[in-house]
Amino acid sequence: MKELKILNLISFIFFYGAFAFAQDNNNTPIENVKLYKIPLTNTVVSTYEKLLLFKVSEYDFGKNSNGIAIQPQLLNENINKIFNTVVLANSDVASNGSAIGYQKNDSKETVSVNSISKISASYSHFLKVGIHAKGSSSPFNLYDDNTWSSGVGATLGYIYKRQNSSTSYIDNEAEKVSLKRLKFVDSLIKIKISYAKKLESIESLISELDKSKATYYHKKDSLNAIKNEIETFNSVFKNVNPNFTLTDYYNKLLYNPDVLPDTVFILENQRALNELEKSGSTAFNKAIDYIIEELTAFDKKHDITYGYSLHWFDGDFTLTNATYKFEEANIDNTLYVALNDSLKFDKSQNKLKLSTQINYNFTKKSRRNLMFFKAGTALHSGSFLSSNLLNGTPKIDENQNVIDESNSEENTLKGDFNAIDKTLTYGSFSAYGAMFFGSNQKFGINLNLSHNYLINKPENVFYKNNFTALVGPIFKATGKEGKGVVLGIDIGFDNAIYNTKINNDFTARLRVGIPFEIYTKSK
Repeated sequence: MKELKILNLISFIFFYGAFAFAQDNNNTPIENVKLYKIPLTNTVVSTYEKLLLFKVSEYDFGKNSNGIAIQPQLLNENINKIFNTVVLANSDVASNGSAIGYQKNDSKETVSVNSISKISASYSHFLKVGIHAKGSSSPFNLYDDNTWSSGVGATLGYIYKRQNSSTSYIDNEAEKVSLKRLKFVDSLIKIKISYAKKLESIESLISELDKSKATYYHKKDSLNAIKNEIETFNSVFKNVNPNFTLTDYYNKLLYNPDVLPDTVFILENQRALNELEKSGSTAFNKAIDYIIEELTAFDKKHDITYGYSLHWFDGDFTLTNATYKFEEANIDNTLYVALNDSLKFDKSQNKLKLSTQINYNFTKKSRRNLMFFKAGTALHSGSFLSSNLLNGTPKIDENQNVIDESNSEENTLKGDFNAIDKTLTYGSFSAYGAMFFGSNQKFGINLNLSHNYLINKPENVFYKNNFTALVGPIFKATGKEGKGVVLGIDIGFDNAIYNTKINNDFTARLRVGIPFEIYTKSK
């Protein structure tokens, strides 16, 4: 609550001694012993002081306080980098961060590159763009003679991050840094008070240098830079009209913790400032932005946060140009000799595969663990040759049926050769979780669950509802600059059909993610 926050601010600033006030029985100020003195005629610095202290009052000052630890702008910058820490999830494409991804199982490999960029100043909206390549033997050899299936595609996605992100810190650290911040505030105001005299001196020196030789121009450039800084400050704050009760606002015992009768007065002005900040004039907003920039610079040097918690939603649309080709060795010999010239069984065929998905994401980091959770639903549409049930290298039998290496009596037949260009549609529900342990958070475990169900299939095409359940260790290695690799090993049952013997669906896969940047908090 604002009341609690202001009273804590009162206590700490009073303890620091930046402002000391007293009050007699008639509520009349007795003495003002600030460590600086603003000339009565300097309304620019006076306005700056009021707005600066207003923004400082929003901070957490320690135990029982209720404020911010760092400026929201800095928190958003840190949160933005967090997207690059999660690169593996329930997809074979690295779509959870700006990263290069690689996945291999017993029948195919996938390489992907993904990038995430913010598209709003509020750090709530992000654009996701990615490309990927898939191959039945190797994605680096997409059109090799040994590759029966390959594909190249692109992903376009959108991320919405809710405005309820939070960070973790310790009250004692907040208390320590609050005293440093008050000293910083004191120095800022002293510097601004000196601007008036400094500007006169600089203008005089520049005038003298204008009469001097060109060799002194570098000094003039330095003086002009200082002059521009001062003039920028004056231009920002000279036209600010706060439009709230200014009468003795900060001289009326605001920082005296013993005076409670003035609480109503304080809160009325606080509410007025809050409302003004929401719907303030352009000049007022520029002044607030100027102050936020100064406070953010301080927070970056004294960032006490060590963890975070955030939720976001994402949606992806993926388009893949899939290519299929049967070699002579995978075509029934009698069929090949009799009909290949007319039916072209060994000719490459293309079919677009469309996938769209929507997911909810949550991640939380503390000193001892890092957790990530993702759940969502997806739709897939394409040839039955891109079905998740296809296992190994398919073959064409004497009846022009496509069979695979699943060795399952029920689902050996995958479809008719003439149905390759027809559309199979199926959906999925999925959930993925990962947990890293320890202070370094370099080792963890991840779990991948999904349910795939049939929506529509062509005639003479096989598809039944199936599930995936994979679990395994996950490793994270980060360097000094925050760059590193995430490695996952998954073991379990992949695309196993319900109510069948699933022994043959046991599999293991390797996944590697290389983030472009990984955010790690420096100690």
